[in-house]
Amino acid sequence: MRCWLLTIASLPFAACGGNVRETSSTSNQEVKVRLLSETAAGMDHLYSAYLSIKNTLVESDAVAADTDALNMLQVVDSLSNDRMFQSADSTMPIASLEPLIQSFLKAKTLSEKRRSFQSIGMSLQRLLSHPGSASRPVYIQTCPMAFDDTEAASWLSDSREIVNPYLGKNHPKYASGMLHCGELTDSLGFR
Repeated sequence: MRCWLLTIASLPFAACGGNVRETSSTSNQEVKVRLLSETAAGMDHLYSAYLSIKNTLVESDAVAADTDALNMLQVVDSLSNDRMFQSADSTMPIASLEPLIQSFLKAKTLSEKRRSFQSIGMSLQRLLSHPGSASRPVYIQTCPMAFDDTEAASWLSDSREIVNPYLGKNHPKYASGMLHCGELTDSLGFR
């Protein structure tokens, strides 16, 4: 009789335990979806800041590019302080962008800023290449003559159209004649 009572008494707990596990599993899935969504939103904000710098370099406006770089630095600081981007095993070292942006801000000439911009873009490309990081198109474009007509450089764009930030609209040698110099070389997946 004792065995029978223990068996009956344990049934409600077993049933509750089963429900708890289902709820926990569903809850974990919801948390993962929410974290992916928040990650994509943070990365989208970072990508938008980068695109602002790209656009001001197309215009050859060093002052506006510095303003945009300061905005990007604020986004990096904000994301760096977010626990989601701080985990020890994080594959998204957001803080690694900070010294690159600082270098951009310290650059005195437009040519130096464009070289720093190339480093920022390569680092951001690595960050955006992680699954779920890009919520909109990220096109990788390359100009074969970005620096001194002999050195190639790449940049990220949200459009397939080539609008070259290295040769820009007011290039000292080409004016706007090379604004569309380059090619679409790759793209990153987005959800």
